[in-house]
Amino acid sequence: MKLKEKLTKFFSSKPPKWGKETNYVIEFAFKHNGKNYYQLSDYVNIPCERAFTAISYYDELSMKCDRTFLLAHNEAIEAACNNGKLTEVVRLNQDLKIRLSLVSDPDLLLKLASVVFFDENESPLVYDFAYNEKKLKEWKKHKLLDFFQVLPLQNLTPSLDFSKIDLETFTKMNHEVRQLTVLQIENILLNLSQEQLKGDLAKELISQKETLLNSIALEA
Repeated sequence: MKLKEKLTKFFSSKPPKWGKETNYVIEFAFKHNGKNYYQLSDYVNIPCERAFTAISYYDELSMKCDRTFLLAHNEAIEAACNNGKLTEVVRLNQDLKIRLSLVSDPDLLLKLASVVFFDENESPLVYDFAYNEKKLKEWKKHKLLDFFQVLPLQNLTPSLDFSKIDLETFTKMNHEVRQLTVLQIENILLNLSQEQLKGDLAKELISQKETLLNSIALEA
């Protein structure tokens, strides 16, 4: 390795000094789109606020759906039952079974990554939801494969052995999950009443669908 390359690697991997002193050990994680991202070296011993958010997002990743999807799905089941649409009940129930069998969900994976990895503008101690909403939007402007190639995926999903998984195949699978999620959201929305469709829950689900469609179009 040339001297210039060694120096570049050294300075890019050196964590900046944050405004508030911390006893946590912080290390360079990866670089994407010209920005450095860092992580706490000990995943067990992390600040309380980040820990609670990480647990919440990890639970979503384990279930392969977030709270909004689950609550809306429950409302759709109740609406279908009340309307005597047993076929729809079976279909919605099957949708949930399929989600639980998925290996991964790319957008839930990115949510968890937003907690684990932070840039120099973030506090390592707390998780700023507003800032990270913008960070996630920025990440989603890029193709999954481009992001997965630099993201330390093994740190997020230790249950998967990425030394045995082809990254392109994993990316393709996650792209297909997004397409599946759009169809499942449509199934939920079709079973909600007109009144329910005016509620905040349905609006959030529709917003998620639009974001997914934009991400799918980017991959095309």
